[in-house]
Amino acid sequence: MVGAVALAALLIYFNGVPAGRVLSATDVIYTHPPWEAAKPAGYGAPANKLLFDQTAQVYPWTDYAVQRLRRLELPTWNPYVLCGTPFLGNANVGLLYPLNLILVLVPSLAWGMTVVALMKIALALVSTYLLARRLGLALAGSLLAALSYAFS
Repeated sequence: MVGAVALAALLIYFNGVPAGRVLSATDVIYTHPPWEAAKPAGYGAPANKLLFDQTAQVYPWTDYAVQRLRRLELPTWNPYVLCGTPFLGNANVGLLYPLNLILVLVPSLAWGMTVVALMKIALALVSTYLLARRLGLALAGSLLAALSYAFS
């Protein structure tokens, strides 16, 4: 059963595995200046136009944080927003979330974000299964709850 769940997770997130790709709706950037001038031929509309913050904030700020941490600098301040803003507690980056420390250890941020996403799904799945069992659900009900939550 664990193997089937791992396979399902890999199939869902496979596009993030190859080098140079990241789990983000980055195609939305072509709907905003100045990037709309660089639209690829045949581009119609973004896959998910609601996720611009993934492209404009989450990925670049995570990259900034990871680069600073790799230089053994604690990124407490972001000089690139307004005239500078506090950064360590930035919720978009989640720098203090334990799984995000993996991003510092892997060579590619795009690949690291995929690994962290897979680990979050695994954590959600296992935690929900254990909670359901603790609440007295049968094995089948616990598995259904875990799969439903992890892949929702």
